[in-house]
Amino acid sequence: MEITTEFSAILQSNTKLDSLSLEELLISANEGDVEAQYQLGVSFFLGKMVQADMAEAAKWFEKAAERGYAAAMGVLGFCYANGQGVPKDIIKAAVWFKKATERGDAAAQVALGVCYANGLDVPKNLIKVGEWFEKAAERWDAVTQYNLGQNYAKGQHVPKDLVKAAEWFKKAAAQGYAAAQSALGACYVNGLGVPQDLVKGIELFEKAAEQGHAAALYNLGACYANGRGLPKNLVKAIELFEKAAKRGYAVAQYYLGECYVNGLGVSMNIVKAAKWFKKAATQGYAAAQGALGGCYANGQGVPQDFVKAVEWFEKAAKRGHAVAQYNLGVCYANGEGAPKDLVKAAEWFEKAAERGNAAAMGALGKCCAKGLGVPKDLVKATEWFEKAAAQG
Repeated sequence: MEITTEFSAILQSNTKLDSLSLEELLISANEGDVEAQYQLGVSFFLGKMVQADMAEAAKWFEKAAERGYAAAMGVLGFCYANGQGVPKDIIKAAVWFKKATERGDAAAQVALGVCYANGLDVPKNLIKVGEWFEKAAERWDAVTQYNLGQNYAKGQHVPKDLVKAAEWFKKAAAQGYAAAQSALGACYVNGLGVPQDLVKGIELFEKAAEQGHAAALYNLGACYANGRGLPKNLVKAIELFEKAAKRGYAVAQYYLGECYVNGLGVSMNIVKAAKWFKKAATQGYAAAQGALGGCYANGQGVPQDFVKAVEWFEKAAKRGHAVAQYNLGVCYANGEGAPKDLVKAAEWFEKAAERGNAAAMGALGKCCAKGLGVPKDLVKATEWFEKAAAQG
């Protein structure tokens, strides 16, 4: 894994000598002033007062780092980690990160956490990952705290821990960070890491939504749509879905499309539905890709086009969307949008069936019963028919 960071943010946050001219900086740096050496490295790195020169920047960072300047140690670690101004060297990067963390440099603490997460010159140790990320988050801004919460929520680089996730979301949300407010709202609404509290959850969604946060707008809309913690109001839900969708939130775009398909809170409009499905599908949202494939297969909201249908079904199917897997199998079975291929049809039916799709179970049962794309096997056929029947 690359140890990357937004250098401009880190470097700008440590600059102290902006008022000095280049000549004054050079004099002070050559006299051994570590802050001047660091600032000169910043100037060469960012191209301030001089032409950008990564090698020259790394040289001055190293001079300051060797004299114990923590910020320079951390930045030099990033230089070695990413091969900027010096040959890429993860071992040297980790050495400088360790030295910088001993002096409390927050950027290096995050980077050292990544080293532990991936076993880069240190034994892989998820406990230490959490320790270093937390040390950095305590000192850094709401964004870092929110990201640490997401790491704990998803089990990325650290052991999954929903209680800790909620704790870090709280710290970031208390600073007014909309993404954290939305995430913490979801924790309260769903009882993840905190006791379920719909009132608190909705309050947090509202705070984030007031800042235009797309996920919060969608989540608040979902509460109105389902009457969860709020009086059921499909018109209000659509209004919020639309705001989130216009901000590019794929989930909202998809559900807005579903509302237009089914006439929920809006007049039924298949053309508008297909438009919203396409916006979400192009962002890689599997459910929307499958729905858009269905639009093309049936000529709903778009001209019928089986080739395009297969393209979208395949995108969704590869992301594990069971309905799309079944529909793709149907296309291969019938030779619609792709050459007829009963083996591929059976393969996709099986994938969908294993994900619990009843229609696919029935189709796979027929394949097994008749030997279509798979060896004839009446025992397996019966098993799949029974599983399909059990789902009604």
